[in-house]
Amino acid sequence: MIGWIRKKLAGLFGKKHVEGPRREFVYLDEVSVYSLLASRKGAIPTELTDTESETVRHSLGGSLGANIPVGSAGLRSQLEGSRTRGTQVVRKSTVQASFKDLVEHETGKMQLHDSVSVEAPPPTSSLEDLERIRDEGESGHLIPVSGLARGDLLELEVTLDAEAIFQASLMIATMLGFFEEAPEFFSMDPRDLAQARGVNRVFDELLAGLVPIRGQSTRFERILFNGQEFIASKDLLRQLNPNVDLDRKPLHIVGVTEAELFWRDLRRVLFSDSRFFVMFRLNEDGLSSSWHPVKVVELLERFIPQVGAMINDVGPGFIAGVAEGAATADSQQGPEERAVLDEYAEAVAEEAETQWSPDDADAVGMDTLAVDFSTIENQRRTLAPLVKRIEERTSRELDRARLSDMRERLMDEHGYRSSTSSDGVLPGAEPGIDRPREYLLDSEIVAIHW
Repeated sequence: MIGWIRKKLAGLFGKKHVEGPRREFVYLDEVSVYSLLASRKGAIPTELTDTESETVRHSLGGSLGANIPVGSAGLRSQLEGSRTRGTQVVRKSTVQASFKDLVEHETGKMQLHDSVSVEAPPPTSSLEDLERIRDEGESGHLIPVSGLARGDLLELEVTLDAEAIFQASLMIATMLGFFEEAPEFFSMDPRDLAQARGVNRVFDELLAGLVPIRGQSTRFERILFNGQEFIASKDLLRQLNPNVDLDRKPLHIVGVTEAELFWRDLRRVLFSDSRFFVMFRLNEDGLSSSWHPVKVVELLERFIPQVGAMINDVGPGFIAGVAEGAATADSQQGPEERAVLDEYAEAVAEEAETQWSPDDADAVGMDTLAVDFSTIENQRRTLAPLVKRIEERTSRELDRARLSDMRERLMDEHGYRSSTSSDGVLPGAEPGIDRPREYLLDSEIVAIHW
């Protein structure tokens, strides 16, 4: 109806109606759309038709307990929302039309606008070509990070994912549902179940209906040359000669969304590794190296600084604990795995100017040590007790970079593929080493569509 009216009005005033691209939304913040559009164009005409409505209420809840080497973990989470049908359809059509107006008004003004056609990248083969493009300053394929300011409206195509803390929350919610709805199939100690329900209330308070997400840009990367940071398109970088050495890193957007504003089931959107266009406004100038997926952390850190890091590690720590528990239960140590353990132990001992002894093997339980070399994360976790034993016995702290090189060479020699975790868990750092720096666009999410 609204589309038909727009066509008729365009005809009356002698304007040809131009159809835009097909957009199917999975998330749209109506308040942001109207606010941004009104700030540019003034008053916005809207239409809302009252119809008979039906309220549908849905909830998802659950908890999970897991035994991990240092104790046990249990968490519970519940997502609940309601949706009113009837006027919803008309309201969504109205905001979609307003979003189309916003996109048309901002086309050509945004420094990054992935969903519109852009010109082919200029010919580039060397750093001198990049410098020329930088100096001309007119290409949408090379954007200086220093030119990105808080409040800028941008759009990127990303592979969308949820932050670890929300993944843990949803996993726990699902598993708790299994325990409570079908106890005859899933056994759980009543004390663990009670603990899980209690921790779930903590999760509810932390997330408060918010869904922290991140997405890795599919078309742009962060690069560094001549001491300056840029966001460069992969189409531009593909043209460079192989001998051109650039510091290239993945580019991510991060932000907090509201669960009630998703138009599709969260699991279909966030856990399918699908590509979406995300329109967002920057919360900070340039790129950030870290952010708080749980916003209450910023308040707590004012009074208890250490709480921030602890809360931010809840999600990754829980997922790692579950993965470790599963690996411990399933891993078996064969002759080949034992040979790797022995070689690495001897190499670490030599690095510390000592020898690996039977007492060391007994101290770490070498004969029964759970072994999993399937991913880099599991390799590090499996070999970490050996390093810890030598460091404690010799009172020395070994060079983590050298240990990492030793581990990689050993794995290559024995034919173990050095891959990252395949289950979506970020690789853990070497013991004592911080995680690699990330390059984040800290954002307020306006829309997610494809």
